[in-house]
Amino acid sequence: MYAPDYNTQFNHFLIKDDVLTLCHTGMRMMFPMLMMFTMLKEAVSSLIELKELRWVGFSHFEVDECGSLNDWLGVAPHA
Repeated sequence: MYAPDYNTQFNHFLIKDDVLTLCHTGMRMMFPMLMMFTMLKEAVSSLIELKELRWVGFSHFEVDECGSLNDWLGVAPHA
């Protein structure tokens, strides 16, 4: 996802297997924009329901990797 306000791009990876996993939560300040980005939301909704997400992973502890972890847990309470 390209974020023109920040002149940067972030990628989120969804692993759709027996147990759904999201890799890379992104920055907290970008979470509202991510949830409002209609095309992305429709794409995710065509694959899964957020309430089915069970795991959230990130490779290291930095704001761009796990900054919006709590926000994701708010929309996917079983993760």
